[in-house]
Amino acid sequence: MARTTTLIDFEKLSHLKKMAEHKFGRTITTSKDCIDLTNALLKINKSANLNSQTIRRLFGLVKNDFSPSIYTLDLLAQYVANCYWADYNFKVQPENNTLALADWILDYYANEKFGFTQVVDLIVESEDLQNMLLVKLAKLRSAHWMLFEHRPLRDNLNKKSYIKALEIYLDNKGTTEAEIFVYGMFFIRALLSGNKNDIEKYCQIIEGLTLSKDVHNIPAGRKFGVPLIYYHLINDEINFNKTFNEALTIRDNYTSRMDYNGTNFDSTIIEHLLLIERYEEIKIVWGLHLKSKEKYCTTPDSECYKQFNILIKAYTFGQQKFNRDIMRFDCNKMRVGERKYYNLFFLAYLIKFTKKSSQQKLIKLNIQYKELIEDTGYTYFKNLINN
Repeated sequence: MARTTTLIDFEKLSHLKKMAEHKFGRTITTSKDCIDLTNALLKINKSANLNSQTIRRLFGLVKNDFSPSIYTLDLLAQYVANCYWADYNFKVQPENNTLALADWILDYYANEKFGFTQVVDLIVESEDLQNMLLVKLAKLRSAHWMLFEHRPLRDNLNKKSYIKALEIYLDNKGTTEAEIFVYGMFFIRALLSGNKNDIEKYCQIIEGLTLSKDVHNIPAGRKFGVPLIYYHLINDEINFNKTFNEALTIRDNYTSRMDYNGTNFDSTIIEHLLLIERYEEIKIVWGLHLKSKEKYCTTPDSECYKQFNILIKAYTFGQQKFNRDIMRFDCNKMRVGERKYYNLFFLAYLIKFTKKSSQQKLIKLNIQYKELIEDTGYTYFKNLINN
């Protein structure tokens, strides 16, 4: 009896085979590749009727006049996307498959001049996508603003994939603005991880860079925020005050650039001051910020900006008594990639002001806090509850 031919969408099949090679880790070009892939497929279905000869035919290593069976295609689709061949729809639902989604994102940035927040969220929410894409995207100018400069991943400063991506981004961008951004992030990483040598090293690099008016608000604020932290740490109040006054003078260059609310010069300065608990200086900057915001900002406050404000007000104006507004803080309303970082500030505040008589509550808060410090590696935050 002659073998019947199964009608196959060969564009779909080509994509499925490509995704299988991605997951497998190498292209299928030899008999050994076919044997190894067969074994990988059998791991997900040990009772499957499959041999390496079938895989050799499927990937074109031997001549074949017939289409693959649905049985074989189901096995391959289950391996790639945990679904059956009939349900494997790479055109409509790339999000169901990390590898397909990664390919789509690379194509997106290759053909777009500017990346949107939603695309960045897809990457940041997936550790697999970060490992697969960050280094590649660091080479594409279309990804520089939204993925790196506008969205510093504060939660990821101890992740090798992010640090490597920042280094490649700097090599490809090569501007003073990029240097301030990357070395400023490396300084914060050193601070949070307790690396004293790198704290001094990156502060010296930042101070050696010349700030020009074309540098964006965020790195411009970091240009002053970094030495402010450093001078505070070494108890050099003379240079701290000098740097702070310089920042207040130069902020006039940036007050009209506050279209993005939280992502501006003032908020960047405040973020650095918050790490060293310089509340009097924060009050000064915050007061100036509110006046400038009223004059120049036309866009509604973003949700993450509102959450940041809650933290600032609680820490700065609630040091004498518990600020109840802090209970409105919700780290899940912050942007993906910075939720853990700001949740550490939130938990530290609660631990500071929770009454010692509330032992069960304190124990629970401390457990959450320690787990988050361990997860991020940001041991510096232990200082915020010990002071």
